[in-house]
Amino acid sequence: MLGDIVPLLVVLLIAAAIFREDTVFTVIYLVVGVFLVGRWLGNHALSSVRVKRIYPSRVFLDEVVSVRLEFSNAGRLPVLWLLVSDSIPVEVSSSGNFRRVFNLNAHGRVSFQYPVYARKRGYYQLGPLSMRTGDFLGLSDEFVRFENAGSLIVYPKVIPLSKIDLPSRTPYGTIKHRQTIFADPSRVLGKRPYQVGDSLRIVDWKASAVSGELQVKLFDASIALETAILLNLNPDEYELKSRFTNTELAIVVAASIANWIVRQKQAIGLWTNGIDPFEETSRVSSLPPRKGQGHLMRILDLLARIQASPSISFLDLMNRETRRLPWGTTLILITSQVTNELLDELFQARRRGLNPYILQIGDLPGSIETRRAASQLGFPVHQIVSEDSLDIWRH
Repeated sequence: MLGDIVPLLVVLLIAAAIFREDTVFTVIYLVVGVFLVGRWLGNHALSSVRVKRIYPSRVFLDEVVSVRLEFSNAGRLPVLWLLVSDSIPVEVSSSGNFRRVFNLNAHGRVSFQYPVYARKRGYYQLGPLSMRTGDFLGLSDEFVRFENAGSLIVYPKVIPLSKIDLPSRTPYGTIKHRQTIFADPSRVLGKRPYQVGDSLRIVDWKASAVSGELQVKLFDASIALETAILLNLNPDEYELKSRFTNTELAIVVAASIANWIVRQKQAIGLWTNGIDPFEETSRVSSLPPRKGQGHLMRILDLLARIQASPSISFLDLMNRETRRLPWGTTLILITSQVTNELLDELFQARRRGLNPYILQIGDLPGSIETRRAASQLGFPVHQIVSEDSLDIWRH
């Protein structure tokens, strides 16, 4: 704007010299005064504006949440006009960026809201928010200030499951199981009279003293779910025509199983060859087995951010990670292609004491032969072609 004012001042000075009119000099003084005052006001007013962006940073799929922008003027001078613009990713927006023009009184406050639609899982950036102001007449240059962007995580869809049969090799576990192979000493079901062959370690001495005859404890059966999920997100190992759909389905399956296992108060871990934008230098994203809701949130955070991208093969992921897992771990593989090489590696994993379980995503040519070969080796295989395939675990 300064470049536009200088020619105007030159013209006014020439006119004042020619016509010798005091009015012209008065106009010159007014223009220069407005310019200087406006520049000073704009610079100081913008520095006194405070901004807060209030919203839930984590939401579930298909939720609609509000982002609240609060502006306050900490200065003693008013902000004559303020143009704000907040960037919103198109995946979660309905009408593009948020824009408003308003004024702020001294120590005044103004707030606005706009909706965010969690239509697609992912990690999104809200902002940066830009603020522009200047003098009332627009003579001085505009002043611009940017606020830091905020992050929004949209969790993948989590399908509530009620029962998954994941047998374990661990003799003593923490989840009740219908196969009464192993008795869990932490679950006392009742008592019965002593029989020849019963171990003295299960004798209930207090009950025996009361009844006058030996009583032994009856224990409920259980399984342990020290579980590791291996999620294949290498798109080269999915069928081309359904690559996006099936990799997203694989993420939904992983999130749903992790949610169920945490609700059973068991430890769950996750390894995937997908690309995490937070870890661009790593080819494998891993979360070792832990318990609790906090750990589940970390898993859902990762599953929200992770992207299918060419990376190491699923077989290399298995070779790299399964050798570190403790004996008795239930190993859930979520993948599309099940090759003979993968079955050979699973056979070796079972010999090391792991308990593999295959969830095959999609309907590939040769899927029936694959399941038959896995069954002959003793590996359970469940084919998942859509979210409806999880109904067997929902009821």
